[in-house]
Amino acid sequence: MQAQLTLAGTLPRSPEMTYNPAGLAIVKFSLPSSIYDAKTKTNSTQWINCTAFDKKAESIAQYCAKGTAVFVQGSLNVRQYTTKDGRSGVSTEIIVDKIEYLKDFGREYVLKSNTPLDDFQTATVVPVEEAPY
Repeated sequence: MQAQLTLAGTLPRSPEMTYNPAGLAIVKFSLPSSIYDAKTKTNSTQWINCTAFDKKAESIAQYCAKGTAVFVQGSLNVRQYTTKDGRSGVSTEIIVDKIEYLKDFGREYVLKSNTPLDDFQTATVVPVEEAPY
């Protein structure tokens, strides 16, 4: 069983659309995740890579651009790789299962309920300050 993650954020740049040799659409984008360190009282940002395929990829490429706010639900994919010069590394990304486009850019959103989602497309989201928990 793969880990399921739900992310919300604003795209810092437009998604990158490509096609594999078989003609399958692939779109890649990243979402920022801010982490506050209470000891140093500083924020740091980590970038979470997201990948979608086929019709979902085409939809994201069509409707998302720099500044689009989205909720993404997907599975965690971790893979090892070796570069041409022989260095090895690890790549972590979210394989997008479902996406919700948010209209009110620049605000933080949370799910109205903190229960797990069965159908992300019908999730109700509210601004953080209106969250019931």
